[in-house]
Amino acid sequence: MKVRSNIRAGNEAEALRKCQKERDYWKVQAAEMEAIATSPAKPSPPQQPTPPPSYGTATTVGCGWVNGIYYPDLSGTCG
Repeated sequence: MKVRSNIRAGNEAEALRKCQKERDYWKVQAAEMEAIATSPAKPSPPQQPTPPPSYGTATTVGCGWVNGIYYPDLSGTCG
């Protein structure tokens, strides 16, 4: 007599606990985001423009200021 078994059979209680744990995690994340979204905005201090970093090269093609932040041209550099 052959015994048939379900290949997908496993520990259903463990799978349920894992699912509940993940559900609870996302519920907490949603509650935190809701609290952030409904809280009054805090005024941020004005940002001062940061000076451009010196890389020892005289080429500044492709760089510039955006919203008070300097973005250098890093093409051709590693890191």
